[in-house]
Amino acid sequence: MPSHARTVTRTTHRVRNALLVVLLLLVVCAAAAGFSGFKLYKSAMSAKAHLNNVVNAAKVIKDGSTDDMVKALSDVSYIQKEAAAAKQDVSGGLWTLAEKMPVVGGDVKTARTAIGTIDDFA
Repeated sequence: MPSHARTVTRTTHRVRNALLVVLLLLVVCAAAAGFSGFKLYKSAMSAKAHLNNVVNAAKVIKDGSTDDMVKALSDVSYIQKEAAAAKQDVSGGLWTLAEKMPVVGGDVKTARTAIGTIDDFA
């Protein structure tokens, strides 16, 4: 085989191998992004459920009879627990990273601030 043909073959193999490595890295990055997005979604839905529990318990205090209010006030620890759980759901590195994203970062920061305020208030 002429030396020119071997050089072309080696170059072709190097280019192919480099493209395969780049493709593999893209697949790994896409999988990591998908997994992270799924974790963010699950924690957001969990925080939403906890906040719904807080709102429902607070409605009893606002709209209920005197007996309902006394019972609800005795359950303040439940409201505190749910608010703290919601705050815990939106804490962590993924949420901090999401706060820095260009399109949704402001909304994420606002949601985290609101949940922190609810937790402080409870």
